[in-house]
Order: sequence, then C-alpha cells, then structure tokens
Amino acid sequence: MDAPRTAAERRASSKHDDILHAATETFLEAGYERASMDEIAAKAGVSKATVYSHFRSKEALFEAIIRELCQRLVTPLRVADSGRVSPKETLTEFARSYVELLLDPSSLALHRLLVAEATRDPELAGASYRAGGAQALRGLADYLAQETARGTLSVEDPTFAAEQLFGMLNGHLQVRALLHVEAKPPRKTLDRFIQTAIAAFLRAHGPRSEAA
Repeated sequence: MDAPRTAAERRASSKHDDILHAATETFLEAGYERASMDEIAAKAGVSKATVYSHFRSKEALFEAIIRELCQRLVTPLRVADSGRVSPKETLTEFARSYVELLLDPSSLALHRLLVAEATRDPELAGASYRAGGAQALRGLADYLAQETARGTLSVEDPTFAAEQLFGMLNGHLQVRALLHVEAKPPRKTLDRFIQTAIAAFLRAHGPRSEAA
C-alpha cells in the first residue's frame, strides 16, 4: 500500500492540476504560439516560478496535457490486470472511453491545435504524439499481448492489431466532429458503433479454439 501523502504533497498535487487546467484553457483560447506562461500562472493562481517548478518549459507543459488525456484513455485496460475481466468487457469499456475522449470538445480543440502547430513546429507535434497517441497504442498492444499469453485472445501482431482497432473506432466520427458536421451522435448510435467494432475485432482475434 502506498504511504499517505503529506499536506505539502497534496498542495503540490493540487497546484499541478490547477496549472494543467489553466494551461489547457490558455492553449485552446490563444493557440500554442501566443499562449504565455504568465497568463497560465495567473489563471492557475500561482507564480510563474511555480509553473516552471512543475514544468520545465511551455513545450513540456503542453506534452503533459496530452499525456494526461492518454492516461484517462488507458485506465480501462488496467482493470483487466487481475484476469477477472473478459477481453470483451475490457475492450468495450476501453472503446467507450476512447470514443468519449475522441469526441470531447476539449480533445477536439487540442487535436485541431496540434494539427495547426505540426507544420510550424514538427518537433512539438512529434513529442506530443509520443506522449499521447503512441502511449495509448502501446498500452493497448501490451494488453492484447497479455491476453494472448493467457489464451483469451489470439493476436499475432499486437501493435498492428491495436492500430486496426483504433482505426475502427475512429471511423468518421472524429472527422465529422472536427469539421463541425456532427459533434456527437446519440448514445444509442455510439453504443451500436462500439459493439459492432468490438464484435468484429473479437471475431478476428478470438482464441484459436473459438476462431477455428
């Protein structure tokens, strides 16, 4: 069991979260280039020195925002570590979390911002992908490999299969949302979309005895 956090540690964690929240708002309002650490500090109610004590640079702060979104995404995969949850349940929960995150207005705005910044600053875009998308892909691939070793799935290339599942879940949902064609379909439509994608994935990668 982890040791209880001290009051100082709790205050530092709260400030860390406040800075992340303020930075997200500032980046989305001003864009990456125009966003200033002074404004972020003011919104977070801390000094600029405090911001730099938590994040060494504006780029590191932006990467942390992407990383935090990724952590929200891969959390359902950790539920299955005990082996008590079936791949169907775990992947369905994962897919639901992913689609919800995919269509969240803040996520969409960050995606637009990243695409806009990619040409101006390819290094920032690459670092953000490594902190976010690449981590999510690795987390899903690790889970698929783990379940294959347990015999509950049969996945020859976990990374390739993980990319395919992400592609199935993206569909045109994100494209329509990014272009303001349709922000978010009704829950019933999303549930059908998710269930169909997971069923197709499991038909392709179910245990060998079931797939035969």
